[in-house]
Amino acid sequence: MHYQLPAEQPPIVVVGPDDTTFWTALGDDAANRLALVIGDRTDLTTATVVSGTPSDLVRYLDTTRASLYRAVIGLAVHTRAENQLGQLHPALTEALTGDPYEEVDTGKRIALPHSGLRVPAEFRNLRISSYRAIDTPDGHAFNATLRLGRDAVGTIRNSGVGGPSSYDAEPHSRFRPQELRAFVALCRTRSNREPNEEEVLDALLDEYQGNLRVRQATRAGLIALRMLVPLGDDFYTPAVATAKPVHTDADRTELARQLDASMPADDGGRWQIWTGEQWDDLNTTPPLPSEPE
Repeated sequence: MHYQLPAEQPPIVVVGPDDTTFWTALGDDAANRLALVIGDRTDLTTATVVSGTPSDLVRYLDTTRASLYRAVIGLAVHTRAENQLGQLHPALTEALTGDPYEEVDTGKRIALPHSGLRVPAEFRNLRISSYRAIDTPDGHAFNATLRLGRDAVGTIRNSGVGGPSSYDAEPHSRFRPQELRAFVALCRTRSNREPNEEEVLDALLDEYQGNLRVRQATRAGLIALRMLVPLGDDFYTPAVATAKPVHTDADRTELARQLDASMPADDGGRWQIWTGEQWDDLNTTPPLPSEPE
């Protein structure tokens, strides 16, 4: 069936099983189902009707904060019917059911130390816990286990042929693809841009690899260094290194001189040093963009 949108937005309503007049006119038995009506509910010859249980409708409809999805969830919650958001974190529920153009209070986000991605503070414990990779002719294929707290919720995969990474949830996971989409909608890049799913998955991998490099350097009695270079409205890391610990400004100046001589940063880039909690510029360069007020 081809449904062509009219010039004016049609009404979108959800009719419950208790509206016997509607179901009689439809010529069907409600049987504890909902009816999603696009168009005039009093003229069923021109309206489009989709019926099903709340959970069936949620699975059928796209879960990217569309008005249809919000309508179904709204009625399901209102009627205390079964719905698929019951186990979602409130922050993700807000992202799925709220106004898609409403900016989330930036005070609710924290910046991840290695990627700079700003995520909802409630999800600071969303992390990659293990990473397995093999070389391919076109790059690296990998599987990475994603955890929410202690629970393994899914796997981030890349086939190593140049395509984007993808996410597969574990059976009965509490972080399914729709939760991931809601999480992505709440994240922001260092430049306050809303990232896409691939960028968020890559940022989570950057956090895992950054933490691993820092731990390895610390165990060896060294400090971790990285080169940060602008890329569009963000940054990337083309080089990493380690060095003996520095204790004074003179030590930092000498280390910066050695790095500039052996591995000079690209135009607009800078070397940074891990302080134990965050990355600080090693040499004198313009400051990085700060988080929005």
